[in-house]
Amino acid sequence: MSNDECCCWLNFHERVNIKSIIAVNRMIMNYTLSLPRTFISALLASIYILGFIITPYWIIPESTTRMIFFLGLITGVGIAWLILSSGALQIHFNARNSYLVSLLLMGIIALNFRPLNSVIPYLGDEGLHIDRTLELVTRTPLGWGLGVLGLFILLFYSAIKKPKWAAFTAILIVSSVVILFLNRNPFADIDQPLFFLRYPFINYWFFAALPKLSSFVTSPYHEILFRVVPVLSMAGVILIFQKSLGFPEIPVNLAWGFAAATIPIVFYYSSILYIEPPAVFLMTIVCLDIKSLIQVDSRKITQNPSWYALILMGFIKETTIPFLLCVLAFRVFMQLRYWSKSASAEGSEKPFAGLAAGELGIIFSTLAPVILYLFFRNIWTSTRSFSLHISNLFDLAVYQAIGKSFVEQFGLFLIFFLGGCILLIKKREYQILFFHLTLILIIPFFYVIDNKGYAGYSRFNLFVLPPILAGSSIFIREIFVHRRILGAFLACAAVFFNLLNSPVYLDGTKVPYWGNYLIDTSEHYYPYQDALIWLKNNHSKGRVLFTGLDYQYSFQFYWNKLGWHPKKDGIQSEGIDDEAVEIARILEKAEREKFDTVVYRVREAGFLPPQDTGPFQIKIIRNSAHVLIIYYKTR
Repeated sequence: MSNDECCCWLNFHERVNIKSIIAVNRMIMNYTLSLPRTFISALLASIYILGFIITPYWIIPESTTRMIFFLGLITGVGIAWLILSSGALQIHFNARNSYLVSLLLMGIIALNFRPLNSVIPYLGDEGLHIDRTLELVTRTPLGWGLGVLGLFILLFYSAIKKPKWAAFTAILIVSSVVILFLNRNPFADIDQPLFFLRYPFINYWFFAALPKLSSFVTSPYHEILFRVVPVLSMAGVILIFQKSLGFPEIPVNLAWGFAAATIPIVFYYSSILYIEPPAVFLMTIVCLDIKSLIQVDSRKITQNPSWYALILMGFIKETTIPFLLCVLAFRVFMQLRYWSKSASAEGSEKPFAGLAAGELGIIFSTLAPVILYLFFRNIWTSTRSFSLHISNLFDLAVYQAIGKSFVEQFGLFLIFFLGGCILLIKKREYQILFFHLTLILIIPFFYVIDNKGYAGYSRFNLFVLPPILAGSSIFIREIFVHRRILGAFLACAAVFFNLLNSPVYLDGTKVPYWGNYLIDTSEHYYPYQDALIWLKNNHSKGRVLFTGLDYQYSFQFYWNKLGWHPKKDGIQSEGIDDEAVEIARILEKAEREKFDTVVYRVREAGFLPPQDTGPFQIKIIRNSAHVLIIYYKTR
């Protein structure tokens, strides 16, 4: 053998060995986490106890007999739900993805850092959610929290090490919580039905965790502490979507991750405290695995990770019902179809009772949490419920608003979704195609027949995001198979288009009226914190008149944050079209009633304050979204 031949032979074997090592490393970095049924049952039991026992719906009635009845009802439903819902589970993951996950998370946090620290908006419900979370933080005794947490840890330990004792640990948790609430109810002096039942209350325990922990070190009055759950939820949506693409190259994965992170509706709701983002995360898991969920046998469905996303959805938001019903309807249809084909092929009908029992169990597991919550809400509160107005479907403005909302809120991903639909038709994957299209049709019109003003409203369109992403992933994967350069270009184009049409300003505030078309239900970011800081520094002892307060605002949050509690009053706007006339009336009131400063909320863009303000001088405080005018007297 010549020297050249010897060198070639060695080089060949070096290449083979290197490839073998890489293959072995890839195998080593693939992990499978096996979770026994007892552990899954303990996890589901913890969530159920948190949602219906620690959240004390059962203590709302004053009658002891009714308390016992409702506690028994909750316990019975919970036991049945656990038996039907849990199973052993295996989760597969690759350690290499941790690098990509870390990079994406850092990018998402950096992208949303300013919005996460922006002022609490006027209008919208974020202020309500923050106030309710703070109420929970201040009223929940530390000893209670630590004690219950310790019991939950004991439950998980027994589920793994001593499975026979897990049920007794769960009974101990329930008994302890009941005794604690009967001995001392920290929520006894508030409107309990409204406080606990306006929204599924389980969310607030998660919202309150970080502010409660931070209160031991510093003040909980920092906006970012209350926005961690939504930003992590939307990050989860992005990561699940990116993982579904299956690209091996990290740069390509990052590009598509940021393309998803900058989708206008994703960017807007990543940094605002609403209940919908965690539900959207679970919906995305379900939509990306819908084929398996509707086709797998009922006896094996508990082995599917997306099954648990489906059954936990009802704990989070009652308006997930249309989504849940859609999944169940498609599943029942597919299972009946398989049963019919199987019966025809075998020449005799298979037992229908087994199929029916399995599907009824799935229906119960999926709907029990949300139905139980709605049952309590309907009997104990008079909060606004769903109303049916079919005539709203005949209003052309509704369709125009929905069409416009899809273009503005989803951007190029709407085109990617349509491309995915075409591919599903070519592949004859009609059940997946019809599922996604059904969701996109049903969800917007579910809200429209309740109130046509909700047509196209961005917060409600969040539930359309999962099928859009699922359909888009089919198109994006296909593009990369045949046109990799085009796929990379589309990712960059999507990021550029999304940022060009971003609903978030550079200072972290959000575009007024974005995502609203027929009525204004959106958030308005007025620079109240900056105004209050200026007042504290310059007029801390004067009387302050706040104007235009026709909607509750979280001033108490900022009084506590700044450590300043001024003498204050507020007046509602009388709806005068001419703001100059309204200001003159307000200043006259302030002079007559001896107010030193007036904070006026400017409603019209481009409004110029009048020059004649009597004894008051003007201080204008603005951000990218809105303007406040402070009228003050010099001493």
